[in-house]
Amino acid sequence: MKPIICLVTGPAGVGKSTITKELAKKFINSARVDVDYIRKMIVSGYVKPFRDSKKIRAQLLLSRKNACSIAKNFIESGFCVFIDDVILKESSLDYYLESLSDYKVFVFLLFCNKDVLRKRDTARPKGQVMGKRALQLHDDFSKRLDEKRWFVIDTSKSTVAKTTKQIIGLIKKNF
Repeated sequence: MKPIICLVTGPAGVGKSTITKELAKKFINSARVDVDYIRKMIVSGYVKPFRDSKKIRAQLLLSRKNACSIAKNFIESGFCVFIDDVILKESSLDYYLESLSDYKVFVFLLFCNKDVLRKRDTARPKGQVMGKRALQLHDDFSKRLDEKRWFVIDTSKSTVAKTTKQIIGLIKKNF
């Protein structure tokens, strides 16, 4: 199979990091791009992306530009790429799809019910619990479930292995 890029999005605590790590293990040559990690490379002047401001929008765009550059470098070297990011705004998805238009890109929205999300969020390591922010993102993504450019994967009752298998099945079916 030719190298692909998978964008995996969803609210905080839904399992993006876990699933992208597992997906990357299933492909011979693969890399995972964690956009939160890229954002946190800013040492001085970093702004948490929880509110809307010109500075936050600029940092979010910069992190996406860097994620796309990294993804292009990997895919051009024969690696499949799995990008983990909260892609809430339509314009952000547009940016990714336009920037990566020379490649085969799949987009997956991981989603679960609020009770499951709350449970998963509170089980996160101290300092990573998002609380109300995770629930707000859940509400925001629930309004975008009918987006035609991504596959919605309900992880409410699924295991990591089943979710990974489901995504790989969709990739094979739609490649």
